[in-house]
Amino acid sequence: MIKKLALIVLLSIVLSGCLEAIWKATATTEEYQRVTEPAIGCSYEEIQISNIKEGRMLGKWEATCKGQKFFCSMALNHAVTCTPALK
Repeated sequence: MIKKLALIVLLSIVLSGCLEAIWKATATTEEYQRVTEPAIGCSYEEIQISNIKEGRMLGKWEATCKGQKFFCSMALNHAVTCTPALK
């Protein structure tokens, strides 16, 4: 009975996206820089990451490169989009 309950709990965690949230919580700044790189056209070394906010289905952060600030997000399918901040 306990093994069955443990399996149900494990499956619930996996299916609810909690493992995705755990990965995001352990992602390094360099990983955010690298996934941001193609979205804003700067090399990852030039990108500063700040204000990381992680949610169940979406991660959000701010990226700055060459004085331009961007609002970025990553959907559950790992698609990254960044929008330039208005000056």
